[in-house]
Amino acid sequence: MNASKSKFRRNIFLNLLGIAGVLGAAGIRAQSLNPAYDVVSIKPAKPSGSAGGSGLIGNGIEYTADGLRANSTVMSLVQSAYAVDADRISGAQGWMASEKFSIDAKMESSVADELNKLSVDERDSARQRMLQALLADRFKLTVRTESKELPVYELVIGKSGLKIQEAKPGDTYADGIKGGSGKGLGGDLMVGFGSTGNVKAQGIEIGTFAQGLSRYLKRPVVDKTGLTGRYDFTLYYAPEARAQAPSGSAADSAAVDPTGPSLFTAVQEQLGLKLEAKKDPLAIIVIEHVERPSGN
Repeated sequence: MNASKSKFRRNIFLNLLGIAGVLGAAGIRAQSLNPAYDVVSIKPAKPSGSAGGSGLIGNGIEYTADGLRANSTVMSLVQSAYAVDADRISGAQGWMASEKFSIDAKMESSVADELNKLSVDERDSARQRMLQALLADRFKLTVRTESKELPVYELVIGKSGLKIQEAKPGDTYADGIKGGSGKGLGGDLMVGFGSTGNVKAQGIEIGTFAQGLSRYLKRPVVDKTGLTGRYDFTLYYAPEARAQAPSGSAADSAAVDPTGPSLFTAVQEQLGLKLEAKKDPLAIIVIEHVERPSGN
């Protein structure tokens, strides 16, 4: 398998600086590292149902200790690279959401070592920028940001006060979320927002919870809590109620499934948080140019 070199170039770096606002403070703090993937292989993905060259099934993106593996559409890659949902991407071409590519990207060991020295948030931000550079180099992706007023939910602290526990530093979560081997996975994890109606969080920031809510509700959720710590909690709700969106600020007025509370009610009663329907100006990603990837 031949592999092409993928290095940061000055024009790519300047383009990333222009959209630093999408990354947030952690992205700005980590800019000085300026990491890059050293070797990148991209191939059309195998048909649905097979693992493909990446070893991933479906539409997956996995960050490894020394790189990235993906079996994904370009739309999913853009969403991951800029931490936005599809409704905040404009100008996409049809093939970006229908064609999948198998990607295997590796970084030099020195770059991996430097990433490991960063905080979790700074490391995530650096990986986003590395993926942005990969898209710019191999898919010739160029983007700009615009501000647009969009329907959102603002996540705020409810009138009854916060009801969740702040995580203990260094907690290993022996009885927490476990991997396929049955071993505990530690903190900075959240699982759920599926058909079970059970969300479990270990040592996560509220911003991470807001992102999960955004994907599940298919509407941006903006963290307005002002909370800066990490928290442990479990949330139970009736999945059938997710389509029942509240109107105005009466977030708990959504229809409640007979077997349990709606997500909106559960967030308020169990976590002491509240989802309020608003309109906020948000940054959207506008795709100016994109091409199918260059060969290996």
